Amino acid sequence: MSAVLEAREPTARYLQVVQPALAKQFGLLATAPGGVTRLRELILRLAVQGKVVPQDPTDETAHESLEKVRGERDHLIETGTVKPPRLPKDVVEDEAPYEIPASWCWAPLADLVRVLNGRAYAKHELLDAGPTPVLRVGNLFTSNHWYYSNLSLEPDKLCKPGDLLFAWSASFGPFIWDGPEAIFHYHIWKLDPIAPQLFDTKYLHLFLREKTAEIKADGHGVSMVHLTKEKMERIRVPWPPLAEQARIVARVDELMRLCDALEAKGRLEAELHARLLGTLLGTLTDSSTPEELAANWQRVADHFDLLLDRPEAVDALEQTILQLAVRGLLVPQDPSEKSAGELLARIAADRSRQIAEGMLAKRPAAGTSSEVVAPFEIPPSWQWVEFSDYIHELCTGPFGSVIHKEDYVQGGVPLLNPSHMIRGEIRHDPSISVPQTTADRLSAYRLSAGDVLLARRGEV
Repeated sequence: MSAVLEAREPTARYLQVVQPALAKQFGLLATAPGGVTRLRELILRLAVQGKVVPQDPTDETAHESLEKVRGERDHLIETGTVKPPRLPKDVVEDEAPYEIPASWCWAPLADLVRVLNGRAYAKHELLDAGPTPVLRVGNLFTSNHWYYSNLSLEPDKLCKPGDLLFAWSASFGPFIWDGPEAIFHYHIWKLDPIAPQLFDTKYLHLFLREKTAEIKADGHGVSMVHLTKEKMERIRVPWPPLAEQARIVARVDELMRLCDALEAKGRLEAELHARLLGTLLGTLTDSSTPEELAANWQRVADHFDLLLDRPEAVDALEQTILQLAVRGLLVPQDPSEKSAGELLARIAADRSRQIAEGMLAKRPAAGTSSEVVAPFEIPPSWQWVEFSDYIHELCTGPFGSVIHKEDYVQGGVPLLNPSHMIRGEIRHDPSISVPQTTADRLSAYRLSAGDVLLARRGEV
């Protein structure tokens, strides 16, 4: 822990010099639940805004180096080595998303790199063995299964160690390739620098990490993100002087190592906290009587400030309370009350009457309640039953083919789907409703007050 604090103090002092408010934000994020993740995001955001290292007036400005890059690009276009980028007409110089230092400049990505497409493969071209690995998006994220190719392809279709890649569909984001020479699949772009001597791959990778987080946030957490090549080429990059790019990369590496140390400390604390929480909540579920539970509950209540300092702990306590409720431990049993067996006999008699009157269909023969395997012990006055023993009907709502998006109206009869059922609550969306005529057509699915609903997918 002392090493963490020693690393943290100079960082906080440095941020205080650059911008006084940042030191406080750094300390708050470092100790808050999930704070290290947000701290990493803050570091990247500050880095691409020119706020993690001071500017050096002796550096060649980014404007000067960018003109050299553009000159190299124009030369390559004239000689036919590269094709000119197809930038949309509305990319103009004054569209700055935020303020950057005077020695920096904004540049479309297409001014700095060629965005090269990978190769699409027919199934028979993907081999289980061969001279060249085929790098697919899954290999960048989660999959260890590789395919290979025996095709001889032009260099533009190959990636080598140190190349900057970008996965642009489904799983999404930038990578610096550190594996062997490989053929990259068509869901991956290679960002090939136009003038490598004026280009810092690690800085652009750092910027694209920050930009990827921004794009995902704008998508409200949607995991399936898709980016066209044209949109990629028009992304505006905050471009520092080349020497400053190297200083930014070094500084961000240092800060990320600090985050690693804080994260490791946090994981250790989280593990100890989970162990303590599990032990104390376990004493509740191990209670055999309401009286014993009351004594064990007091032991937990005395440490609420320590135990319930994070959302997952509150969730665990909620689940424990539900377990205690269905085990009959939250309240004492009253011997003067009728037993569950008597209540079930009344339900069975009422069911038989409704079947005889044609109000309910007769159920197929099934096992008796006595055959139910008890997963845990319950009070003597309780009884284990099957779900069908005490409900009239278990039915599903209409299939999606019955209702179409064009049927939706604003402010009509509410239509519920699993996305509206969140943590035991129904949160209706007024835009998901249907006109009265559609509701009449679907009257068999009408809900009444007090009906019990169960989401079959999504959050339940």
